[in-house]
Amino acid sequence: MNHESYPIGSKIRFEFPARSIEVPARHPFLFFRHHTRSLDPLTLWWYDGGLPKKEDPYDHDGSNKPPRDLTADIAAMLGEVPGSGCLLIGTKGQMFSPDDYGEQSYVKLNDETKFTHFKKHPAAAVPPQWIPRTAFKGSSDLRQHLEWLAAIKSGRPQDCYSRVDIGAKITEIMLLG
Repeated sequence: MNHESYPIGSKIRFEFPARSIEVPARHPFLFFRHHTRSLDPLTLWWYDGGLPKKEDPYDHDGSNKPPRDLTADIAAMLGEVPGSGCLLIGTKGQMFSPDDYGEQSYVKLNDETKFTHFKKHPAAAVPPQWIPRTAFKGSSDLRQHLEWLAAIKSGRPQDCYSRVDIGAKITEIMLLG
């Protein structure tokens, strides 16, 4: 929009050192007692936007995506790399979602040659349930809203999984970038 807003494109590296965190017991369904968890070091790359077009520096060409060597299997599966989505690369493999919501995800372990829909991949067929699922029915969007409204009506924000104290930390990291 202008010189004071976020950039047209960015490639940001976040590095988080190994650390220990205290998990509070305030959520009765998620955490049953205070305990400390050790977290491994983590490097997170964020790609966003594109390269400015010569004729209009406030418009971009949509090309700022992860390098082609990281997205070749995605392009082979879909015919192109979508303009939005998420690619997570870990030590054991990759997980890719072609949209912003992660409802359609694909998994590829390091010894595999192509991505497989998560519902058909044995590694993701029955994911461990670390977090209890909401009891509300309907679409994922509707369930999220119903959970939020129930937490407000009961005066118990701890019953809502998508709490500000969790979301604020994630948002802060992205806004910093």
